[in-house]
Amino acid sequence: EVMAFYTVFAPIQQFRLFVEYIIKDVDGFQTMLWEHKEDVARAAEIIADDTILLVEALRAETGIDGIFYSVQSAQRPECDRAHHDEYIKPSDLRVLNRINALWEDNILHICGYENYQNDVEYYASYPAKAYNWAVHTEGVSLARGKEIFDGAVLGGFDNNAGALLHAGTTSEVVEYTTDLIESTGRDRLLLGADCTVPRDISLDRINVVRLAAAALG
Repeated sequence: EVMAFYTVFAPIQQFRLFVEYIIKDVDGFQTMLWEHKEDVARAAEIIADDTILLVEALRAETGIDGIFYSVQSAQRPECDRAHHDEYIKPSDLRVLNRINALWEDNILHICGYENYQNDVEYYASYPAKAYNWAVHTEGVSLARGKEIFDGAVLGGFDNNAGALLHAGTTSEVVEYTTDLIESTGRDRLLLGADCTVPRDISLDRINVVRLAAAALG
Protein backbone atom coordinates (compact mmCIF):
# COMPACT_ATOMS: atom_id res chain seq x y z
CA GLU A 1 0.00 0.00 0.00
CA VAL A 2 3.00 2.32 0.23
CA MET A 3 6.16 2.89 -1.78
CA ALA A 4 9.51 2.58 -0.03
CA PHE A 5 12.40 4.87 -0.99
CA TYR A 6 16.01 4.67 0.22
CA THR A 7 17.88 7.91 0.87
CA VAL A 8 21.12 8.36 -1.04
CA PHE A 9 23.19 11.52 -0.73
CA ALA A 10 24.92 12.96 -3.79
CA PRO A 11 28.74 12.69 -3.71
CA ILE A 12 29.36 16.32 -2.72
CA GLN A 13 26.69 15.97 -0.03
CA GLN A 14 28.44 12.89 1.38
CA PHE A 15 31.71 14.82 1.45
CA ARG A 16 30.02 17.76 3.22
CA LEU A 17 28.33 15.57 5.82
CA PHE A 18 31.62 13.85 6.64
CA VAL A 19 33.54 17.11 7.08
CA GLU A 20 30.76 18.93 8.94
CA TYR A 21 29.52 16.15 11.24
CA ILE A 22 32.50 13.85 11.68
CA ILE A 23 35.44 16.26 11.45
CA LYS A 24 33.17 19.11 12.63
CA ASP A 25 34.66 21.77 10.37
CA VAL A 26 31.74 23.52 8.66
CA ASP A 27 33.81 26.45 7.43
CA GLY A 28 36.57 24.16 6.22
CA PHE A 29 34.30 22.39 3.77
CA GLN A 30 32.99 25.63 2.30
CA THR A 31 36.58 26.86 1.93
CA MET A 32 37.53 23.67 0.08
CA LEU A 33 34.63 24.07 -2.33
CA TRP A 34 36.02 27.36 -3.57
CA GLU A 35 39.79 27.25 -2.99
CA HIS A 36 40.29 23.60 -4.01
CA LYS A 37 37.38 23.19 -6.39
CA GLU A 38 39.12 20.83 -8.83
CA ASP A 39 40.37 18.54 -6.04
CA VAL A 40 36.89 18.45 -4.51
CA ALA A 41 35.38 17.57 -7.90
CA ARG A 42 37.87 14.70 -8.31
CA ALA A 43 37.08 13.44 -4.82
CA ALA A 44 33.37 13.60 -5.68
CA GLU A 45 33.95 11.35 -8.69
CA ILE A 46 35.62 8.76 -6.45
CA ILE A 47 32.69 8.96 -4.03
CA ALA A 48 30.38 8.57 -7.03
CA ASP A 49 32.09 5.29 -7.91
CA ASP A 50 31.27 3.88 -4.48
CA THR A 51 27.75 5.33 -4.50
CA ILE A 52 26.97 3.62 -7.79
CA LEU A 53 28.13 0.32 -6.29
CA LEU A 54 25.72 0.98 -3.40
CA VAL A 55 22.69 1.70 -5.58
CA GLU A 56 23.41 -1.32 -7.76
CA ALA A 57 23.49 -3.51 -4.64
CA LEU A 58 20.24 -1.95 -3.44
CA ARG A 59 18.62 -2.81 -6.74
CA ALA A 60 19.87 -6.38 -6.68
CA GLU A 61 19.29 -7.16 -3.01
CA THR A 62 16.23 -5.20 -1.89
CA GLY A 63 12.64 -4.58 -2.94
CA ILE A 64 12.69 -0.79 -2.62
CA ASP A 65 10.69 1.20 -5.17
CA GLY A 66 13.23 3.93 -5.82
CA ILE A 67 15.74 6.39 -4.41
CA PHE A 68 15.28 9.64 -2.50
CA TYR A 69 18.36 11.42 -3.90
CA SER A 70 19.59 14.33 -1.80
CA VAL A 71 21.51 17.21 -3.40
CA GLN A 72 22.55 20.64 -2.16
CA SER A 73 24.10 23.81 -3.56
CA ALA A 74 27.43 25.14 -2.28
CA GLN A 75 26.78 27.44 0.65
CA ARG A 76 29.05 30.34 -0.17
CA PRO A 77 28.36 33.33 -2.48
CA GLU A 78 31.33 32.78 -4.78
CA CYS A 79 30.06 29.33 -5.75
CA ASP A 80 27.59 30.50 -8.38
CA ARG A 81 25.71 28.67 -11.13
CA ALA A 82 28.83 28.36 -13.28
CA HIS A 83 30.71 26.79 -10.35
CA HIS A 84 27.84 24.41 -9.72
CA ASP A 85 27.60 23.32 -13.34
CA GLU A 86 31.33 22.69 -13.66
CA TYR A 87 32.31 21.22 -10.29
CA ILE A 88 29.19 19.81 -8.64
CA LYS A 89 26.66 18.87 -11.31
CA PRO A 90 28.78 16.22 -13.11
CA SER A 91 29.06 13.91 -10.08
CA ASP A 92 25.45 14.68 -9.09
CA LEU A 93 24.20 13.56 -12.48
CA ARG A 94 26.50 10.60 -12.85
CA VAL A 95 24.91 8.95 -9.84
CA LEU A 96 21.39 10.18 -10.63
CA ASN A 97 21.53 8.83 -14.17
CA ARG A 98 22.54 5.41 -12.85
CA ILE A 99 19.70 5.54 -10.32
CA ASN A 100 17.22 6.36 -13.09
CA ALA A 101 18.52 3.42 -15.12
CA LEU A 102 17.77 1.09 -12.20
CA TRP A 103 14.37 2.42 -11.06
CA GLU A 104 11.56 4.24 -12.82
CA ASP A 105 10.32 6.21 -9.81
CA ASN A 106 12.89 8.39 -8.04
CA ILE A 107 12.66 11.59 -6.00
CA LEU A 108 15.14 14.46 -6.20
CA HIS A 109 15.46 16.12 -2.79
CA ILE A 110 17.04 19.59 -2.84
CA CYS A 111 18.08 19.75 0.78
CA GLY A 112 17.30 22.89 2.78
CA TYR A 113 17.73 21.14 6.14
CA GLU A 114 18.91 23.40 8.98
CA ASN A 115 17.90 26.35 6.76
CA TYR A 116 20.63 25.80 4.16
CA GLN A 117 19.52 27.59 1.02
CA ASN A 118 19.58 26.49 -2.61
CA ASP A 119 18.68 27.98 -5.95
CA VAL A 120 16.21 25.31 -7.02
CA GLU A 121 16.48 26.34 -10.67
CA TYR A 122 20.00 24.85 -10.68
CA TYR A 123 18.23 21.49 -10.67
CA ALA A 124 15.61 22.02 -13.36
CA SER A 125 17.50 19.75 -15.75
CA TYR A 126 18.06 16.96 -13.20
CA PRO A 127 15.79 14.07 -14.30
CA ALA A 128 13.41 12.65 -11.68
CA LYS A 129 9.79 11.61 -11.28
CA ALA A 130 9.23 13.98 -8.33
CA TYR A 131 11.01 17.00 -6.87
CA ASN A 132 11.17 17.98 -3.19
CA TRP A 133 12.69 21.16 -1.75
CA ALA A 134 12.40 23.41 1.30
CA VAL A 135 9.41 25.46 0.22
CA HIS A 136 9.58 27.67 3.30
CA THR A 137 13.37 28.13 3.43
CA GLU A 138 13.76 28.75 -0.30
CA GLY A 139 10.61 30.84 -0.66
CA VAL A 140 9.62 28.83 -3.73
CA SER A 141 6.03 27.59 -3.67
CA LEU A 142 4.88 24.23 -4.97
CA ALA A 143 2.93 26.07 -7.67
CA ARG A 144 6.13 27.80 -8.79
CA GLY A 145 7.92 24.45 -8.66
CA LYS A 146 5.49 23.10 -11.23
CA GLU A 147 6.75 25.78 -13.60
CA ILE A 148 10.40 24.88 -12.93
CA PHE A 149 10.23 21.06 -12.96
CA ASP A 150 8.68 18.61 -15.40
CA GLY A 151 7.79 16.00 -12.78
CA ALA A 152 5.55 15.94 -9.74
CA VAL A 153 6.23 18.32 -6.85
CA LEU A 154 6.48 16.95 -3.33
CA GLY A 155 6.26 18.90 -0.08
CA GLY A 156 4.54 22.00 1.21
CA PHE A 157 4.96 21.54 4.96
CA ASP A 158 7.73 23.15 7.02
CA ASN A 159 9.61 20.27 8.65
CA ASN A 160 11.17 22.24 11.52
CA ALA A 161 10.30 21.66 15.17
CA GLY A 162 7.61 24.06 16.32
CA ALA A 163 6.25 24.59 12.81
CA LEU A 164 2.63 23.95 11.85
CA LEU A 165 2.91 20.23 11.09
CA HIS A 166 4.70 19.64 14.38
CA ALA A 167 2.93 22.00 16.74
CA GLY A 168 -0.18 23.45 15.07
CA THR A 169 -3.73 22.50 16.00
CA THR A 170 -5.62 19.88 14.03
CA SER A 171 -7.89 22.52 12.53
CA GLU A 172 -4.87 24.59 11.46
CA VAL A 173 -3.29 21.59 9.74
CA VAL A 174 -6.56 20.78 7.95
CA GLU A 175 -6.98 24.39 6.82
CA TYR A 176 -3.39 24.60 5.57
CA THR A 177 -3.68 21.30 3.72
CA THR A 178 -6.83 22.48 1.96
CA ASP A 179 -5.29 25.81 1.02
CA LEU A 180 -2.12 24.11 -0.21
CA ILE A 181 -4.02 21.81 -2.56
CA GLU A 182 -6.24 24.59 -3.86
CA SER A 183 -3.33 26.98 -4.47
CA THR A 184 -1.08 24.39 -6.09
CA GLY A 185 -3.59 22.38 -8.11
CA ARG A 186 -4.20 18.67 -7.78
CA ASP A 187 -2.18 17.50 -10.79
CA ARG A 188 1.47 16.52 -10.18
CA LEU A 189 1.08 17.19 -6.45
CA LEU A 190 2.39 15.01 -3.61
CA LEU A 191 1.95 16.32 -0.07
CA GLY A 192 4.93 16.04 2.25
CA ALA A 193 7.49 17.91 4.30
CA ASP A 194 10.42 20.09 3.25
CA CYS A 195 12.86 17.54 4.71
CA THR A 196 13.05 15.12 7.64
CA VAL A 197 10.26 15.71 10.16
CA PRO A 198 10.98 15.88 13.93
CA ARG A 199 11.35 12.41 15.44
CA ASP A 200 8.67 13.04 18.07
CA ILE A 201 5.96 13.97 15.58
CA SER A 202 2.84 11.85 15.91
CA LEU A 203 1.83 9.61 13.01
CA ASP A 204 -1.72 10.69 13.82
CA ARG A 205 -0.70 14.24 12.91
CA ILE A 206 0.55 13.09 9.52
CA ASN A 207 -2.68 11.15 9.05
CA VAL A 208 -4.60 14.41 9.54
CA VAL A 209 -3.00 15.68 6.33
CA ARG A 210 -3.97 12.52 4.46
CA LEU A 211 -7.55 12.66 5.66
CA ALA A 212 -7.87 16.36 4.90
CA ALA A 213 -6.68 15.73 1.35
CA ALA A 214 -9.04 12.77 0.95
CA ALA A 215 -11.95 14.93 2.12
CA LEU A 216 -11.47 17.10 -0.96
CA GLY A 217 -12.33 14.12 -3.13
